[in-house]
Amino acid sequence: MLYKKALKSYINNFGEKHPYTADMYETFGDYYLGQKKNEEALKYYQKSLISNSGDFNSSNIYKNPGLEHILSELNLLRSLKKKSETLLVMSTAKTKDKEKNLKLSIESLELALELINNVRQGYVSLESKLYITENEKEFYISAIENALQLFELTADKTYVEKAYKFAQRCKAAVLLSEIKQNEAFVNVISDSLKEHKTTLLQNIAAFKKLIFDENKKRGANQEKISHWQSELFKMNKKHEILLENIKENYPAYSKLLAKTKLIDLAKIKEELSVDETLIEYSYLTNKQSGQLYAFVINKNGLRYKRIKIDSTFERNIELFRKKINQVEETNYTLQEYNNYNQTLYSLYNVLLKPLKLENKKIVVVPDEKIAYLSFDALISEYKQEAFINYAGLPYLIFDYRFSYAYSSSLLFSYQKENRYMNYVYAFAPNYRTKNQVESPYLFSELKRAKEEIKSIIEYFNGTTYIGDSATKSKFKSIISKKGIFHLALHANSEKDNPDYSFLAFSPNINSNESNLMYNYEIHRAQINASMVVLSACNTGDGRVYSGEGVMSLSRGFTLAGALSVVHTLWRISDESSAVIMHDFYKYLSAGKSKSEALQLAKINYIENSSPELVNPKYWSGFVLLGDYSPLHRSHNQLSYLLIGLLLIVAIFFLFFVKRNKQKVK
Repeated sequence: MLYKKALKSYINNFGEKHPYTADMYETFGDYYLGQKKNEEALKYYQKSLISNSGDFNSSNIYKNPGLEHILSELNLLRSLKKKSETLLVMSTAKTKDKEKNLKLSIESLELALELINNVRQGYVSLESKLYITENEKEFYISAIENALQLFELTADKTYVEKAYKFAQRCKAAVLLSEIKQNEAFVNVISDSLKEHKTTLLQNIAAFKKLIFDENKKRGANQEKISHWQSELFKMNKKHEILLENIKENYPAYSKLLAKTKLIDLAKIKEELSVDETLIEYSYLTNKQSGQLYAFVINKNGLRYKRIKIDSTFERNIELFRKKINQVEETNYTLQEYNNYNQTLYSLYNVLLKPLKLENKKIVVVPDEKIAYLSFDALISEYKQEAFINYAGLPYLIFDYRFSYAYSSSLLFSYQKENRYMNYVYAFAPNYRTKNQVESPYLFSELKRAKEEIKSIIEYFNGTTYIGDSATKSKFKSIISKKGIFHLALHANSEKDNPDYSFLAFSPNINSNESNLMYNYEIHRAQINASMVVLSACNTGDGRVYSGEGVMSLSRGFTLAGALSVVHTLWRISDESSAVIMHDFYKYLSAGKSKSEALQLAKINYIENSSPELVNPKYWSGFVLLGDYSPLHRSHNQLSYLLIGLLLIVAIFFLFFVKRNKQKVK
């Protein structure tokens, strides 16, 4: 009775068409849903949709409003989600309307997802886009489940493809949008506007950095912070106005942005070779129980597997990370060793064993905290061991060749033409110098880094920047060149502020410029490299944003245009890195694919190291993200090779001619 009085009061005060009235109808729906009176709940959710739309008046639950005259986007999202959930609950009952209810549930979710995409497109700042992406995940998971239930009800395979499309759509949407925006800007906008935008972004980044640095100090100056925040607000507003003007005055720019499409299943199957499989995972994080959805694609088609998980799954991922990041292993007991091995097997038992894979070349599109894992380090069997022996474990690296991708759409939409040139630009900075620019960071010397990059030049033509020549300014001056970039240096991952993760170069003795290259500088660059190797600690680590993946230094290079990135998931050893990287380039030069070259390099390390150094933390941290194909030889290199062969033939020819003349004499 009290609820009805409140509803009447809302209608009298705000009218039938108002977000507050829609809220009240939604509250009624929640009440009846809690009482398991599903049909009554649906009736009130429908009333909520009517109140929240200026031109929608249908009480038929099988109809939804359009998006043109919505009063409150947030209210509409909530009502559509609850309507969909109620229909899904009703579909579990054996009724003649089960299929009809599931279809309407999906339609409601698709409308909500369309609205979410429209809202995200209207946001300018990355933070706002990431916020809405993190909060839309439940919609996608619900849509996946709806579609799979429809397949199981009807045996119509198009519903499996529909479910997979939902899984695709909730992967790296912001990253794909940013990449497309960068491409549109380069190809369409005038040079003067490009410079104006660049200047604005530099100023925005400068003020953000000032605020970030001041906040890290003890007794931070709040007056300064307040002033900088005010300036930052003005700069952001100017940036918003600039983008709005560009959209209005450059129709081609908006058209290019609208072309951010998902790659279809037929194209993925075409791109995969007969012995390759792509696995794409989807799940909701931080849940006590739920489903992990694994979509498996190969030349034969698409299949899926629901895998029941609980809080143990993510706890095992955290245990994996904790152990792998443990610096010292003193007093490491046999029990701890066996417990850790059990964790490795438990993760395999959830992620791969249920999929019954036939192919051995695997592309993984991870979701949520799965992105923190190196599948190489998981083990396919477990038993209690009587003594510690890392060299005796059945690591998956012996059975499978893994590479990773932010999304299938990003992986198979790279523009690879004219991107390959097997010329290496290798950096190994010097950190022991009297010309250090004032910095809160102290870096130890990487004793094997110089040896590491010199060994690369054994197999590829290139230029090495060692010691004082390995500066940030030098790197920035060549960053847009085609080829391979290898960076053996120190790095730092800022999880709470990924823009301020950085690579540390040699201090420049001729400049006061900082030797730290921040992530926000990297992702604004134009990179044309076929591969970037980040041989430094934690370059693939960072905070996971739901639906977007890890916000790492590696992501910065991907955003800037790198076809593939070899990065690290944790702190790596200087010694093992040098060994693995030497063999990695050796196999690349022999024509192996990037993924196979990395696999073979790791196996070589395992087979030739003492048992205590076969701990996965020493070798499994390097992973390949993005394009995994071989490095194609450039036309110049093929020309040099041909000239070399001709010279050898000519020398042998002259030798035999001379010898025959001597015989005649």
